[in-house]
Amino acid sequence: MKIRVVAKQKAPLLVVFEPLGEEYVVPPGEHIVVEWLGDGEGEIAVHDDHVKLWDPIRGSKRVWTAEGDELLS
Repeated sequence: MKIRVVAKQKAPLLVVFEPLGEEYVVPPGEHIVVEWLGDGEGEIAVHDDHVKLWDPIRGSKRVWTAEGDELLS
């Protein structure tokens, strides 16, 4: 499953990838694309100042910037 996480506000958006606690800041107006691989579903938790993305129990993820550069795999 692929999702797009967009920083729609005028401020950057902090995205925290759990369970490892990896972080990435999405610049205002930009987005990242997250693909969850394997079995199970990921989880998305929206907080006041950040977004948490939990990896599926079985599987992994890949993450790209809006320009297509891979951030995490």
